Amino acid sequence: MPFFSLLAAASLAAPGYSIKLNDYPDKALEMGKSAAILADVVVDPKGKLVRCEKLDTFGDAELADEICKIYETKRHEPAHFANGEPAWFMERDVYRMFIPGTPTRTAIDTLRKPDAILEVNALPPGMETLDALVVIAIDEAGEVTDCGPDVGDEPSPVIQAVCANADVVPHDVFTTPDGNAAPYVSRMRFRLQVAAAPSDVAS
Repeated sequence: MPFFSLLAAASLAAPGYSIKLNDYPDKALEMGKSAAILADVVVDPKGKLVRCEKLDTFGDAELADEICKIYETKRHEPAHFANGEPAWFMERDVYRMFIPGTPTRTAIDTLRKPDAILEVNALPPGMETLDALVVIAIDEAGEVTDCGPDVGDEPSPVIQAVCANADVVPHDVFTTPDGNAAPYVSRMRFRLQVAAAPSDVAS
């Protein structure tokens, strides 16, 4: 499996979403409502969310119906390739609007499913699993060409292990609105778990 240089990928970036508490609908905020959606999204190279397709929801149904609309009205920092060039971005992820400090956040986090599970020999003491996010670049043929840490994360052995396995999940070919295949940036969530010990064989 290929390994992608973390140094070369240092400037890969997913979009910077700029949703704030004051974007909350007044009624939902007054009632302390929280919601989340699992959605397929596409963000153009200017930072405009041009597609938001709900696949699953959690929490207040009325607020969940508003999440895509709210994200679509905002301008976000666009994704970037490693050379700093703005890029199309496509991913499936959980988009949330929740009141900080409420127990709802924990329940919302259960919507976040890993794109792949990676078995490792060991994890830090007390941890059964560890989730790691990476940003990847994908070419016109759907092949991974670059991989690096998500925004705010530092290169680490965990990210190195994940990037070495970034091509185990098939990736879609992205087609722009004018019908042309184009390279794009995406984000993947890997779940690292300790490999199960082989069963003892009875003699």
